[in-house]
Amino acid sequence: MFTGDNDALLVLLLVPRMVCKVDLLLGQVREKLVPPSFSEGVQSGEDIANSPDVETYAFSCQFSFLLHALMSELHRWASALSTCSTDDFLRVGILHSELSIQEKGLDFYLELLRKSQVCTLYIFYLFFSLIPIALAPGLF
Repeated sequence: MFTGDNDALLVLLLVPRMVCKVDLLLGQVREKLVPPSFSEGVQSGEDIANSPDVETYAFSCQFSFLLHALMSELHRWASALSTCSTDDFLRVGILHSELSIQEKGLDFYLELLRKSQVCTLYIFYLFFSLIPIALAPGLF
């Protein structure tokens, strides 16, 4: 079942907007979550293990990894949307509501970082909300 071209066009606009939001998040993670003691490099593994900032650093690395994975998936989508057939393009419109939920998750994290309220408990929300969406086989 296909949806109208309006939903497909909304997806076409949504994907680059989400890429920009992920890029903003990555910058905020580097700025606010990477402890200063780790941003300049660490001499040895012992220094890392003994640092009180090791959990924050591990969280920021994991968070960054997941954001990079999402960005990679979004770039794949953007590439596929620019080369897919008309029928496939219309089929993508079905996923507009799911992608909107993903965007709300990004907005949630942007707001938390803006307020400096991110803690390691929020990583669990990320596992469930920013998992790349898989389309029907053969679409991408």
